[in-house]
Amino acid sequence: MLAFILALMISLSLTYLVRKYSASWGLLDLPAERKMHKAPIPRSGGLAMVLAVLISCAVFAGHNILVWQILTGTILICCLGFWDDKFSLSPKLKFIGQITIACLTVFYFHIRIELFPSSLMNDFLSIFWLVGITNALNLLDNMDGLSAGISIIAVFYFMFFALLAGQSELVILSLALIGAIFGFLRYNRNPASIFMGDSGSMSLGYMLAVLGIVIKVQTAWSGWQTALVPVLILGLPIFDTTLVTFLRRLN
Repeated sequence: MLAFILALMISLSLTYLVRKYSASWGLLDLPAERKMHKAPIPRSGGLAMVLAVLISCAVFAGHNILVWQILTGTILICCLGFWDDKFSLSPKLKFIGQITIACLTVFYFHIRIELFPSSLMNDFLSIFWLVGITNALNLLDNMDGLSAGISIIAVFYFMFFALLAGQSELVILSLALIGAIFGFLRYNRNPASIFMGDSGSMSLGYMLAVLGIVIKVQTAWSGWQTALVPVLILGLPIFDTTLVTFLRRLN
């Protein structure tokens, strides 16, 4: 619980600072035809969330290798998102960056889905899952508090399964993440005074995707049925991404 409190307090403070200095950093989301806000809104509040999780885990998770592998990938995806917030990367470059970080996660950190006899199929599915969920949360970030609220619910369920499986280090990570998101939501609820930006939505998506892989789901099911649990937990962003992709292809 202390990990939650510390991350919450840090996120509240850092989000306030990011909001205050966003204009001088050139981090403003300007009004546009397809956007609802009528005045420039600070973005990259995701920086505050990621830093809050990092500091809280540094204090309470110690030197746990798995936690810091996850956090290393999160830092990289956050940097990619921040670069997009600042300079508006092309979709192609952003996609290449996401695939590169997903490959690092699978082949260097050995965080992968183990569902098929074929390692090649497992690796492909893992990269597809990581990139897909990362983009799902990114696309879902189109209303005040929506992406953050969905993430809190998903992390809570993942934390529940981590608790049942005795994965204490992932419980700490989950608590820190929930605290960080709650701190950010203080400023992101309608009407939002700051947006999380790609640095936030992509980081949340990446962490949720990794948690869906590493947390041992304890159910009465087995095999592929158990593998459906993370899909069900992340059902809304998956459905939203599928629908958006279909409609864009249709247009």
